[in-house]
Amino acid sequence: MNQALAKIAEMWTATAVVMMDDMIAIRQMGKDGKPVFKDITIDDLVGKYDIEFDAQALKSATREIKRDQLLQLLNTAIQGGVDPNTGEYFIDMRELWREIIDSFEMSQDLVMNSKEVNKEKTKSMILQAKSEQQVQQAVQQ
Repeated sequence: MNQALAKIAEMWTATAVVMMDDMIAIRQMGKDGKPVFKDITIDDLVGKYDIEFDAQALKSATREIKRDQLLQLLNTAIQGGVDPNTGEYFIDMRELWREIIDSFEMSQDLVMNSKEVNKEKTKSMILQAKSEQQVQQAVQQ
């Protein structure tokens, strides 16, 4: 994928050189590591600079956009994505959560499978029943 992105960047750069204005502002990194802005012409650019394309920066930006879209979808689904007749979500919420976790580059181990969900539900129900039983015993005494 990095090769494809590098090729796209190379084509974009070639097009930009042909289409650019007479004078453009560029940012260079100064010797102190701080950005320095200056105006250049096409003659200043051709044959004098190596242009590096950071494919990882594009991937990060794309990942952030996808993450924002997934979070917006989650918010929308929570607010109104339930079928009023069945009470079921229109979207597979488990899969949506998997995608969200993946967009944060976190381990999928955070998502419980159906067996684990049922086990936790059962535990919770047992604890609730025990608690109710203790309350009833306390009331009877």
